[in-house]
Amino acid sequence: MRILQVITRSEPGGAQGVVRHLSEGLVAAGHEVAIAFGPEGGGSAWLGIDSRVELILIPGLVRRPSLFRELATLITLSALYRSWKPSIVHLHTSKAAALGRLAPNVDRRRIVYTMHGYDQIKKSNPGFLPFDKLLASRAAAIVAVSKADQIAMVADGYPRVSVIFNGVPEQVGTVDPAIHQNVDDLRNRGLPLIFVIARDAVPKRLDLACSVAKSLQDRALLVWVGNSVPRPPGPGIVFVGPVLNAPSLLKTSDIFFLPSDHEGLPLSILEAMARGVPAVASAVGGVVELLSNGGGVAIRNELEDIASALRTLLDSQELRERLGKQGRLNWAMRYSSTAMVNEYIIIYSALAQARGVRLARMDS
Repeated sequence: MRILQVITRSEPGGAQGVVRHLSEGLVAAGHEVAIAFGPEGGGSAWLGIDSRVELILIPGLVRRPSLFRELATLITLSALYRSWKPSIVHLHTSKAAALGRLAPNVDRRRIVYTMHGYDQIKKSNPGFLPFDKLLASRAAAIVAVSKADQIAMVADGYPRVSVIFNGVPEQVGTVDPAIHQNVDDLRNRGLPLIFVIARDAVPKRLDLACSVAKSLQDRALLVWVGNSVPRPPGPGIVFVGPVLNAPSLLKTSDIFFLPSDHEGLPLSILEAMARGVPAVASAVGGVVELLSNGGGVAIRNELEDIASALRTLLDSQELRERLGKQGRLNWAMRYSSTAMVNEYIIIYSALAQARGVRLARMDS
């Protein structure tokens, strides 16, 4: 089967991580896969990706609206559909999903649309929401990444919404030895390390992280990995910058922390769970249902509430270890990349049945 993934931006992020893990899993199962993406991010999300995944740049596919660019992108996508001849078109993120559904030369009975966090549209871009719902009938399958998103989307009028949880692999590549040494040096300061792995942009709450770090500066050091611009250290917090294969640093972390105003189902928490690191995260989107199954706690975005939860974990190594073990079991049961890939293959197969094609699954 030939499966075309389409996504707007190409910097490291949750949706891009899903596309990467899904694409690598599909080629491992013997399918042909291409990722079509826009220039924002410079393709950095695909660094080191399996060479069997074809990468296709769509120059006009950017977030900022422009009638000329949208028309050019529609023409480019239409030509890509015609030349690449995908069996399945899988659309990710709202802008790519809108243009991907409007472009000619595609059988809409073969389109899958994954909504990577419903609040990303409903809260951050409500003006786009009616248009996205209007296009719902132009996809054969609509996927939410959490039950919370599914419930909200159905309540708002989206039809036939399935749930496929995001998934991450157990292992990722290695980190630059110099960065590892920097983190080891932080560990040698003698304080527990609380890691945040995230971009320093909305919806992430850098301000809240800095306030929490200041309140805990005598108890722990907060290490923010993934900031896009250099930042000086502050009271109780240091910034490492962008790191390729950042989850491999989690083995040096005592606690994972994710402050955010809204989320779908964050890969960063799943990556912490896969490595047995307990998580404290904002109680938004799919985070509550994710951590209710084990692995950490979801807390409202109030400084004292979050600081109290972190102090409780810092006070008890036994509690950290117990939550870490629960999280790893939770990941293995529900949130592995293999499970995610196979769930998408079930949807792809159902859409391909009319052609009598059966898709291979990944080995567990």
